[in-house]
Amino acid sequence: KVCKGLSSCMARYWWSSSLDRRSLHWIDWDTLVTPKEKGGMGFRNLQLFNLALLGKHGWRLVTNPHSLCARVLKGKYFPTTNFLKATSPSHASSTWRAILAGREALEVGMIKRIGDGTTVSIWNDPWIPDLISMKPSVQIGAADLVRVSDLIDADSGSWKPNEVHANFIPSEVEAILNIPLRQFGGD
Repeated sequence: KVCKGLSSCMARYWWSSSLDRRSLHWIDWDTLVTPKEKGGMGFRNLQLFNLALLGKHGWRLVTNPHSLCARVLKGKYFPTTNFLKATSPSHASSTWRAILAGREALEVGMIKRIGDGTTVSIWNDPWIPDLISMKPSVQIGAADLVRVSDLIDADSGSWKPNEVHANFIPSEVEAILNIPLRQFGGD
């Protein structure tokens, strides 16, 4: 409601020549909020900007789980799970519901980085940065692969190229083998 009110004030200021009479809208609001590079005026879409800021709060909860804010929210709203799987109970504050709305925007761009691969599901988690879906599309091999760690040689800390070539299509093979691995594994 606040974002819509501010956008309305911005539009009224842009479109009107005086405060006491209505004016002609020479260009629609969607064009005004389109970036300049794409032919718009570059005005900020306040609703999307607000979601991005709320997503940033969610990112802080994910990356800094030991902060006071993260510990308080975890204790109140998601004591048995993590932020990405948290729900909104009926008694949740408006702040918590807003942070969960920002989480949806955050999840669109989130990708798992590969350490030792034990916590990353090959088929369910986004982990391949060069693919649009960020996941493999199909398995062509017969191996029973579940975790990314099944594709990593634990002794050398590098990919098992034969295993990758045998189970994925060529474009995905190249994308997987180009993913750098952490030198000493880890989550």
